[in-house]
Amino acid sequence: MPYIAFDLDALKHVPDMARAAGCREDVVGYGLVRLWAWCWTEKREDVTDTHLRGFFGADVGAVLEAFGHLAGSPSGWRVRGAEKYLRIARAQRESGKNHAVNLNQGSRGGIRGGIRDPSGDPSGAPPPDGSPGPARLLPPTTDDRAPKEALRASVPEPAAAKAEKPAKPPDPRLRPLTERLVADFLAVRGVPYVHQGAKDAQALKRLLAVLEPDAISAGWRAKLACTGFYQVNTLAELPAKINAPAAGPPAPRSGPKTEAEKDAESRAKHGVIPGVNAPCTRMKLIPL
Repeated sequence: MPYIAFDLDALKHVPDMARAAGCREDVVGYGLVRLWAWCWTEKREDVTDTHLRGFFGADVGAVLEAFGHLAGSPSGWRVRGAEKYLRIARAQRESGKNHAVNLNQGSRGGIRGGIRDPSGDPSGAPPPDGSPGPARLLPPTTDDRAPKEALRASVPEPAAAKAEKPAKPPDPRLRPLTERLVADFLAVRGVPYVHQGAKDAQALKRLLAVLEPDAISAGWRAKLACTGFYQVNTLAELPAKINAPAAGPPAPRSGPKTEAEKDAESRAKHGVIPGVNAPCTRMKLIPL
């Protein structure tokens, strides 16, 4: 409703007030709505008997006073509760006007030194005749930094972040071990080793954390000599296979098979085991 609300207490009183005034309930209910709408529209809380006859069609002032909706006043009657709603409406209007004035003055006035002058003078200085001039509006903050910078500055850094962690010294065993393993590769494979940079260095650091250089060198030489899956070709592969069996399965032979290999494969296929179930050579019997 754009005016004073028709609350439940008034609704409960309508039947009783209608009987007391000798009117129908709809007449009294609608009269109350018209009474409050008039107060809201005219921005006043006092009415006369003439107003009440216009709203209700009868002299109901005493009845409404008895039920707490009116109170006597020098000018006639005062509508109880109307002043509360009218006071709220006035405060809302004043607030809206002040906000509009601030926006309008801010768009026309200059800004200098954090003070906004609605007169439009960017310097913010008072008029030369000594008059106080229009009131100036202070900004919400006097900090010239951007919001993110101000927020970042207001949050203290943790003590752990301020203190720089000391650099961890490199392991003195790393360089001699690398040179030793490169020499091992040349001795076993017969070709120079091509270092893989950071990958090899990280692999050796992990190994030095759990093994001594002699054990790493022995495992490296063993894996270089392996064939198949257990063989390693770079230092980066060594941590994953250093604990694998020293000798892996023989590498598959390339090229055509020899006659001996073919014969052994045929014997195994037919279940012939040399010396056990191999066929005997026929011998010629000589009668006596």
